[in-house]
Amino acid sequence: MSLRLSFRPCRWIVALFAASTAVPAGAAAAAAAPAWPDRPIRMVVPFSPGGSSDVIARIIGARLTDTLRQPVVIDPRPGAGTSIGNAVVARANPDGYTLLLADTAFPASSSVLQNLPYEAAKDFAPVSLLGTSAQYLYSSRGRHRDAQALVAAAKAKPGLVTIASGGTGATTHFMVELFRRAAGIDVVHVPYKGSAPALADAAGGQVDAVFSTFASAAALFNAGKLQVLAIAAARRHPSQPDVPTFAELGIKGMVSDHWWGVIAPGRTPVAVVQAINAELVRAVATPEAKERFPALAVDPRSSTPAEFGKIIAADLALFQRIAREASIRAD
Repeated sequence: MSLRLSFRPCRWIVALFAASTAVPAGAAAAAAAPAWPDRPIRMVVPFSPGGSSDVIARIIGARLTDTLRQPVVIDPRPGAGTSIGNAVVARANPDGYTLLLADTAFPASSSVLQNLPYEAAKDFAPVSLLGTSAQYLYSSRGRHRDAQALVAAAKAKPGLVTIASGGTGATTHFMVELFRRAAGIDVVHVPYKGSAPALADAAGGQVDAVFSTFASAAALFNAGKLQVLAIAAARRHPSQPDVPTFAELGIKGMVSDHWWGVIAPGRTPVAVVQAINAELVRAVATPEAKERFPALAVDPRSSTPAEFGKIIAADLALFQRIAREASIRAD
């Protein structure tokens, strides 16, 4: 999510993620001996099929299948705020054959879910970013002119305007909290069990608005059932030049990056992590990714394992702080 607010990530979180990408040279050399890959690779997606993460996983998986000459099997494991899929990868052998297609929900859910069977900062090895996208605020067609009009309605009727999210502790829930603070409004947060029903009810007018990436809202938007009220970015997106930023509407502090990336089990040998990273960097740079990602308003973007680890650590620290201040907890 990489929300651009003024904060300092906890040093212990950053240190743990940094440690996951640094091992003695001898250990790295030893790990490099086995050929990777020599059998099929499983990519776990902690969401239902058809969503943005599933689409991105299939684009990247198809490319890896071609270049590695080994099948990349997409394995949807939705539920429990992504913790079911996350746990599958945390428990998997750290050999590079089980990977997690994660997004910003990974640090968000890890900040609010109780009694998780893994530790986000210890049991995973970041590999690479795949892409980023801003969050958008939507309403049903014609319900509100823009985010400024929604703020005016909320101020006229405190506690009556409703904004939906994909669930308690979801990244979109954190966006509702940030919007509430940035605009100085009293709104009702309505959590759903996933972004799809939240978007459907926003399109139907059952709630006033909903936060979502464009990738998740594209079908309803293209069908004319949703309109965009604002984009949480520093500037307008080239694919939607008519959509204003929150800042343009006088609402400061609403800039965010929702990200997608690949994470391996903790203790995966550095040589294997580096091999996977190299393949992902090449996959993100292909013409197919550069064409299909922007169609979802996702900007293709790869990284080193260390760079990705710093992004996750920063989001963990931020989400933990907001969850503590807003008393956000999920069972």
